[in-house]
Amino acid sequence: MRLLPLVCLLVVALAGAARAEDTPGDAEAKVAAHVHFDKGLAASNDQRFGEAEGEFEKAYRLWPDFRVLYNIGKVRVALGRAAEAVDAFEAYLDKGAGQIPEERRVEVREAIAAALARVATVTVRVSPDGAEIRVDGRLVGVAPLAGPVRVTEGKHTVEALLPSRPVQLREIDVPGASSLDVALDFPVAAKLEPAPPPAPAAPVLVDKPEAHDVAHRRHVIGYVVGSAGLAATIAGAIVAYEGASDANAARARLVTAAYGAMASDSRYDAAKIDFDAAKTRNQLGWALVGFGVAALVGGGALVLVGSGSSAGVGGTW
Repeated sequence: MRLLPLVCLLVVALAGAARAEDTPGDAEAKVAAHVHFDKGLAASNDQRFGEAEGEFEKAYRLWPDFRVLYNIGKVRVALGRAAEAVDAFEAYLDKGAGQIPEERRVEVREAIAAALARVATVTVRVSPDGAEIRVDGRLVGVAPLAGPVRVTEGKHTVEALLPSRPVQLREIDVPGASSLDVALDFPVAAKLEPAPPPAPAAPVLVDKPEAHDVAHRRHVIGYVVGSAGLAATIAGAIVAYEGASDANAARARLVTAAYGAMASDSRYDAAKIDFDAAKTRNQLGWALVGFGVAALVGGGALVLVGSGSSAGVGGTW
């Protein structure tokens, strides 16, 4: 696929770069934008569409001429990113308004219609509000979102992030021209009630060795279970922390591999494998923490029960 129509855009997109009324800063920005535009044009004609997109985006950031959006939309179509292509084409029509020839408007509307057949809409609902929402590692907003998120058909990762809370994540696979609701709810933090004071032990006039042995066994079992729970809690916290750190690093590589100037499918796939593995370690870590806390509570209860039993043995009036 050769994007020959892009040649025509080179002259019109950055025309008037040296008008007398431009400030020196404006002129420098236009010249720099022109350089990136030329690089993007060369890359697109060589079918290096990922590189071309990066250069066109740099040109648009330096000098936001609406016509560059047309080029961005074309290379995104070539990259198979239909949802982002629609965003670029719609922005092109909106910002260009009456300056766009009717023939070009018809062409772009047809391109949008073709791309929308491969686009799905995802409505993301998160509780509580204020969570950061990411799709495939890309920040799309903070809950509640103003509207649905458009994605290209296929597999995607939807995440909700809150400080000091486990990441809520959902893997989805959506067909084109469809819609999907995704709910990501953070668990409500449990409210710990203070333990009631132990009931006074009934006095026992006669020492019962069998009761003393039972209390001792409870002590031993309680300490063993509590120690195992503590070890599991510490190990789980370490695994969860490392998994979260590795997941964040892999997510950054995902974004770079998908949208950076050196984007490539192989780098994206490798980063995705690392991200999935890190996510699994994070979930395993939290499971270990939950087991450890439960064991700590159970062991502590056994120790308390054993202590109460021992206090009653050999008591006097």
